[in-house]
Amino acid sequence: MKQTFKVWHYIFNKNAEYSLNSETGINKYRKFKQNLNLIQKHNAKNLSWKEGLNQFSDMDEQETEAFLGIRDKTEAEMKQIMSQMTGKFDFDSYNDDEPEPQAPKADREPVDWTAVLSPVRNQGGCGSCYAFSVEAAIEGNYVKQRRGEGKLIDETVTLSTQQIVDCSTKTGACSGGWMWNAMDYLKGGIALDKNYPYKGVKGPTCNFTKEIASDVVLTGYEYAYSRASPTTPDSVYTLLKKGPLTNCVDTAGLLRYRSGISALKCTQRCPHAINTIAWGKDDLTGLNYLKLRNSWGTTWGEKGYARIVQDYANGFSCMLEYPNYTLRPIVN
Repeated sequence: MKQTFKVWHYIFNKNAEYSLNSETGINKYRKFKQNLNLIQKHNAKNLSWKEGLNQFSDMDEQETEAFLGIRDKTEAEMKQIMSQMTGKFDFDSYNDDEPEPQAPKADREPVDWTAVLSPVRNQGGCGSCYAFSVEAAIEGNYVKQRRGEGKLIDETVTLSTQQIVDCSTKTGACSGGWMWNAMDYLKGGIALDKNYPYKGVKGPTCNFTKEIASDVVLTGYEYAYSRASPTTPDSVYTLLKKGPLTNCVDTAGLLRYRSGISALKCTQRCPHAINTIAWGKDDLTGLNYLKLRNSWGTTWGEKGYARIVQDYANGFSCMLEYPNYTLRPIVN
């Protein structure tokens, strides 16, 4: 076990954070043993997904909260969310006899937007997942649209997440934020990452100017729900067919995820923003799955991605039980 920890400590360059020969090193080793034990117990069950060691293997649940980024809603934000939802639903028109949601038809076509996305990035210890989720969704929808015009055939676009961290006043920089607030800010212009690179900490000033604005223009966003189309797994799929989505998920159990199709239970937590970028069916297991893109680097999961089984038993796609937090940016 100690040799495994030493190799892991070297591979993930943990010596930059702490020495093995220190009190911190011993405490981290204890947590590493606990996580490795959980990984081994899980993998012994031979389920549809595997867990493995990654950059979080010496951390407990509290320590990993810094790598999330959807902060708890304030009373004012809760009122804003409720006001956004007002008028989208009509209680008197609800049909008590509406049929239970069904599994997708066999002829549902797979959707995969991986090819229009920039390389997976790493938010580091800054709780800026919301910014990475928003920028990746904007990048993907922009490239998808340009390719439809015969442009950017072999290229992708990487936008600035640091701009959101430094400049958006309605989000909490490295303390988390909501995706729609970040997108509302970006309607004023978006810089490329090369012109406003990511630092992983909030800068003292906002350095965005119109002179470094890219050609990407965000005009708005649309939700996976509407008054005319009640929330169902199909409403998420319908929006996904248009392009990559930004949404939030519960990461419980995903911190040790390595590969395969995770069959995690749906919960009522939503602490982390990611992108839903594909829907498919696994030929080997027959499982329907959603493919998620994370902002924890390529050493996590399937080179930065994860596949999550779709749960139709409760009428929703597991990990997407907050469709009012599932959005697609509209770009020009």
